[in-house]
Amino acid sequence: MACRGYFLALNESCVARLLAEDGNDERLIEVIKQLDMADAPDECDVDKAWDGIHRCLTEGGLGGEDRTYRLNAVVLGGLPLHQSDGYVVSHNTPAEVHDVAAALSELDAEPFISRYWALDPDV
Repeated sequence: MACRGYFLALNESCVARLLAEDGNDERLIEVIKQLDMADAPDECDVDKAWDGIHRCLTEGGLGGEDRTYRLNAVVLGGLPLHQSDGYVVSHNTPAEVHDVAAALSELDAEPFISRYWALDPDV
């Protein structure tokens, strides 16, 4: 996937706008593009690194089938709102964000780095 990744911490009204468009892919993407810094003051752009980050946090794959909840929810977890060649949009609830943050706080850098260098670049 050539998608670029970023994370947004949205306020409740923005979340409501997104969830209202669940099932209407075109409108959902429009709403995301309309969000500005006032709506999402906390953001993190990881560009194409999302793929490697996700694979390092899981068992090397893109799916959640490896049952590593908390870590597999960091990048591709939550409620899937849209998935296509151009976009993957998912929503994590505040409780899921809390779970993810706790899992990340327990993560040691060295095993993460080792997993990165062990990734198969052809997958």
